[in-house]
Amino acid sequence: KIYSILETATMWFQENLYERDAVNSIKYLESRKLTKETIKKFKIGYSYNSKVTLYKFLKEQSFKDEDIIKSNLVKVKEKDNVKDYFYKRIIFPILDERGKVVGFGGRSLGDINPKYINSPESYFFKKRNLLYNLFNAKNPARRKNNLLICEGYMDVISLNQNGIESVVAPLGTSFTEQQLNLAWKYSS
Repeated sequence: KIYSILETATMWFQENLYERDAVNSIKYLESRKLTKETIKKFKIGYSYNSKVTLYKFLKEQSFKDEDIIKSNLVKVKEKDNVKDYFYKRIIFPILDERGKVVGFGGRSLGDINPKYINSPESYFFKKRNLLYNLFNAKNPARRKNNLLICEGYMDVISLNQNGIESVVAPLGTSFTEQQLNLAWKYSS
């Protein structure tokens, strides 16, 4: 159920990127020279829609409160006060090795801090055990026996757009032993 919620949220985020509310997000992505094809490939989205919150959208899709809360896409302030975890941020879906969305990275525009946030840690999302873009990079890394590890999402996406496919990044953490072992599975 959680994976289904995360996939549904990914589609909602992607659709929002082309709504009027996301004009600054599109301008930012264009300023970073990302093509529409790259944006689509990486499933980049936007976490705000003035018509409906993510929480309400997921409820409309018949997901249960308990499962939506477990997905870490919302935070419960008080009874009946549920807020979307990512608010007005560019969204980068994070996939595991098998290609399942397990979490998200969100980048704020303007003066909202912190600039980047990730989904909270959970049994299905452990930052220290994941590398951003590994699902897409693993086959090219095996073929070339080469895996470039860089700093962040935008580095990975820009390099990929420019033909360097075997590229990954840690998720806003120091590079961990688990991530190194994961990288060694695909390249020496």
